[in-house]
Amino acid sequence: ITTALEGRAGLFLQQTSGGGGTVFIRGFTGKQVVYTFDGIRLNNATYRYGPTQYLTTLDPLFVHDAQVLFGPGSVAYGSDAMGGVLALRSAPVPQGGLRATIDAEARQATRGGRLAASVAARGFEGGLSWDVDGDRTAGMGPSPVGAVQSGPRQAYTSRNQRAWFARYATRIERWTVNAMVLETVQRDIPKTNRMVAHDGFEVPDELNEIDLQRLRLFYARAAAPLVGSLRTNLTGYVHQQTERRHVQAALSDPLRSETDDVWAAGGHATVQALPSARTAITVGLSAQYEWIGSWATVAGFSETTPPEPLQQLMAPSRSVYDTRLAGRFPDGSRYSSHGVYVNAMRRMSLRLTLEPSIRWSRYRARVPFGGDLASLDARYHDLTFGVGAAYRLRGGRRLVGSLSRGFRAPNIDDLAVDGAWDNGVDVPNPNIRPEYVWQLETGVFTPVWTVPVH
Repeated sequence: ITTALEGRAGLFLQQTSGGGGTVFIRGFTGKQVVYTFDGIRLNNATYRYGPTQYLTTLDPLFVHDAQVLFGPGSVAYGSDAMGGVLALRSAPVPQGGLRATIDAEARQATRGGRLAASVAARGFEGGLSWDVDGDRTAGMGPSPVGAVQSGPRQAYTSRNQRAWFARYATRIERWTVNAMVLETVQRDIPKTNRMVAHDGFEVPDELNEIDLQRLRLFYARAAAPLVGSLRTNLTGYVHQQTERRHVQAALSDPLRSETDDVWAAGGHATVQALPSARTAITVGLSAQYEWIGSWATVAGFSETTPPEPLQQLMAPSRSVYDTRLAGRFPDGSRYSSHGVYVNAMRRMSLRLTLEPSIRWSRYRARVPFGGDLASLDARYHDLTFGVGAAYRLRGGRRLVGSLSRGFRAPNIDDLAVDGAWDNGVDVPNPNIRPEYVWQLETGVFTPVWTVPVH
């Protein structure tokens, strides 16, 4: 997906491996940009600052097109939409007869390839894919622990990815109903930047990889006309995002495994109305609940030296240990959000159109710190708005302007993260406050000449 977005004006990308990719919108990334798929929010309360790798868990098998909202989108999407929104969408479900496709691709530069197949018939579609990449040309040089090979090629730097989906669409009287289930599983994603000496580290890690990165999503949606011009859209969903990391320092025996498992369930409802030929109003409700599991294990060998009188007769004994420890986040943390918004569009005249909007949101984080720290129950509220205007000029040009406000409530990563990260250690910060951003934008859109190509 990250590769497919290359070249879009105003969108900057970072992809350090086949299993990691992120977008920058108006200078924001990570938990200050919202990802959605078919209108369903994918961000969860463990998203961190800076580039994240989660965009690659949406396999190209699922995605038909993408829309980018530049600037704050908190009125429609709530918290985190500071820089913008990347909205990915699937294709309409085919309604015709039987259709099957098979796609195969080989990549010489990365010693990898892709195989995908799908079948569709009478409102049903399903598919699966397998994508794998190997090493990349031009290595980083020799590593003191052998993690990165010397020579013209570096060690394995990508991922092994499998994905599948199934979806169905039908009509039940006046209701249009569709449902989709999907899963992407990525394995063996090495973090090669941690496996070479850099940033003051003289001895890199022997092993530092994302052993498992998985996205599971199910949603169901129903839409129907109501009375007069009223139309409603109801959506419910459940998704799970799992990440497991393996770290083993150079010249060190213990292997540390960290797992973060986040379940989210929610839904949203909208009602659209056309009170007049010049006015359109949308009222929406949304809610999402998250459950965070986080733990770590340390496995290795411990050696016991016999008493000094017996050292000549007995060799040291070794035993295997596997200890469960606290994870990066307090296990059992919960996060919830609720919101209601109103968006209106009014054509004031043949030339002038106004679009005001407003949203009220509520967020709650519950963190069982344990130990010397008391459990945290933090609540945040926000009332945000936006207003846009467009004025038609001569020659097909339009003068546009907007004033919008973005908002981000602290999430579990802000409030409760605890552990080593990059060159330091993250510690909990339960007193952190929400973020805000204001944007004033204006410009002139003018038509340019085009050449149709058939």
